[in-house]
Amino acid sequence: MIMFRRPTIRRKLILVLFIAALLAFAAASAAFVLFERFTLESRARQVMAPYAQLVSVGAEAAVAFEDSARAQEILDTLRANPQILEAWINLEDGRVLSRYSIRPFTKMAIPLAKSDGVYVQMDRNAVVLVQNLQNGAYLYLAMNLDEINRQTRATLLVFAAGMAVLLGSVTLGVLAALQQAIVRPISTLAGTVEQVRSRADYHQRVPTTGTDEVARLGESFNAMMGAIQKHEDAQRHHKEQLEETVQQRTAELRMARDQAEAASQAKSTFLANMSHELRTPLNGILGYAQILQQDQRLDERQREGVNVIWQSGEHLLMLINDILDLSKIEAGKMELVLVDIELASFLNTIVQMINVKAAQKGLDFVCEVAPDVPRSIHVDGKRLRQVLLNLLSNAVKFTNCGQVMLRVRFTPPDRLRFEVQDTGVGIDANQLDLIFQPFEQVGNVQHRLGGTGLGLTISRQYVRLMGGDIHVQSRPGQGSTFWFELAVPAVEVVTAVSLARTVIGYNGPRKKILVVDDVAENRTVASGMLKLLGFEVVEATNGREAVELAQSLRPHLILIDSAMPEMDGMEAVRRLRRLPAFQDVPIIAASASISASDSEKCLEAGMNAFLTKPIDMGKLLSQMVTLLPLDWIYDSGTQSTSNPEVVEPVVMPPVEELKILYRLARLGNMQEILARTAYLTELDQRYGPFASQLRLLAKGYQSKALLSLVEQCLHSDSLFRQG
Repeated sequence: MIMFRRPTIRRKLILVLFIAALLAFAAASAAFVLFERFTLESRARQVMAPYAQLVSVGAEAAVAFEDSARAQEILDTLRANPQILEAWINLEDGRVLSRYSIRPFTKMAIPLAKSDGVYVQMDRNAVVLVQNLQNGAYLYLAMNLDEINRQTRATLLVFAAGMAVLLGSVTLGVLAALQQAIVRPISTLAGTVEQVRSRADYHQRVPTTGTDEVARLGESFNAMMGAIQKHEDAQRHHKEQLEETVQQRTAELRMARDQAEAASQAKSTFLANMSHELRTPLNGILGYAQILQQDQRLDERQREGVNVIWQSGEHLLMLINDILDLSKIEAGKMELVLVDIELASFLNTIVQMINVKAAQKGLDFVCEVAPDVPRSIHVDGKRLRQVLLNLLSNAVKFTNCGQVMLRVRFTPPDRLRFEVQDTGVGIDANQLDLIFQPFEQVGNVQHRLGGTGLGLTISRQYVRLMGGDIHVQSRPGQGSTFWFELAVPAVEVVTAVSLARTVIGYNGPRKKILVVDDVAENRTVASGMLKLLGFEVVEATNGREAVELAQSLRPHLILIDSAMPEMDGMEAVRRLRRLPAFQDVPIIAASASISASDSEKCLEAGMNAFLTKPIDMGKLLSQMVTLLPLDWIYDSGTQSTSNPEVVEPVVMPPVEELKILYRLARLGNMQEILARTAYLTELDQRYGPFASQLRLLAKGYQSKALLSLVEQCLHSDSLFRQG
């Protein structure tokens, strides 16, 4: 690759001066040549005039007497000069008197003139001189121009050499002057600019002398560098101040972050400790409440008291969970647990809980479920239940008369809309955003009592975590409407519809269970639950004791606390799992912690299931039946879940009653349908099984299934078979 050097000002000036010198030399040479050409006649005359004068004087007598011999003698004297090519003497009448020539005779190319003068014969490189003689005769003298031309070339060479020396000297002088006045200052300026560019050194300056344009350019450059340097110094000073400020702020932020992390850690530790400390007595309260609920010796008043204890404990547990969930949400650690739920059964549980609260205040509670809602959905059922319970509980709390309504609508392909409407006190417009703030409660003092102010805050966070948001419309004195929409996929879940029954025991050989907990109350509650069902229970106070008792007693199942002194539950399980005899023994963890990490650690340690305290007896029995081959005995008799249900024959009511039910089903009025089923049972005991089916569907708000059942009855032949 050919690399070209960048042209500099010095090279450009040399090139310009060289071209100018060449042009000047060419012009001078051309002028000299023209001068020589124009002065050729006079120079030729100077050379030839003496010879012409000599011939004219000597030839006067010969011309007068027309003496050719004499005239020839005179012409022959010209041989002394080899430049003389030829000479003629012509008489007046044109006759040649005599002729001399050193070249062959030829007619002279130039017409013979009769006037004096010098005539240049350029094609033959010769010049002819004509001079008048006496008696009208003429002398023609031709001379070779070689000598004159040689002299001219010599003179030209001398002139050219002189001109070259002169022009070279002038060029070098001009170049030196330009170098000093222009090139050097500009080169210095260019070098300084390059230093500034490459090193960002704004202290560079160029020397300036004179007042010409180059000097003014240098002064402008120096002034610019001064301004830039001043600006850079100010920027540098500002940067140093800014860096110092940033370092101070960073140190402050780091300190604040450390303090916040320490506070967060302290809060987490406090909440974890408080959760553990609160769940321990709650485990006793709720545990014994569950045990007493199964005691058939309690009368109605005592059973209501136990239910109050249970509900109060559940409310306190919900408050604890709200505080812990808010802490998780703030820390960004809340995660959804998606499961398949049957929507009708899910809503039925919520309706039963809210019905009690609404009835206590004399309110009507209505649940409207669109007939096209999916039968089962995939969602975090626990979070969705808590959101709906919070919204419905608030609606009941802030409504003194009228009704509370829950509507569920479906928008294909997968959107469910939940709407809670009440006829309560309403909310001012300026308080609509405030109600979602933590620990904020609006309304009068009476309505503020009995809550933590976390329900709506946590509910909105849950709904946002599930991909939606809670909206509200309200008018003071007219009521409020809260609603949210969720995208939940419909799923097919096969469920067996059966009446709820209480487990009172199990068939088969007795099972031995080891209960491990360092808190005596917790051991007593768990043992009481299990002994009530006929299990043999052995208790241990820590992990080390549990390992020893397990090896000697060989229990069928172990219920163990995860956090205990001396040796915790996870370490005890790890040691047991290393023993061949305990690799397949079912082990259930019971912990006051509800964090997902604790659950994962327990499962990784070798436990089969995880339960949170307070222990729910239903969940405990559900886990046990999946881990042990148990055949439950229910309170209705000794019938087990493995035996088929005894189905009573279904007798249809009259067509008129079916039409009434069909109209109510079309309206979705589940309360009227429930009232109608009671009427059918009173009308005839044989309609009881049919009424039970309707009651089950109406309580589950399965409007679509209920409408389909009544339609099938209306179009069946059994309409006319009244038993």
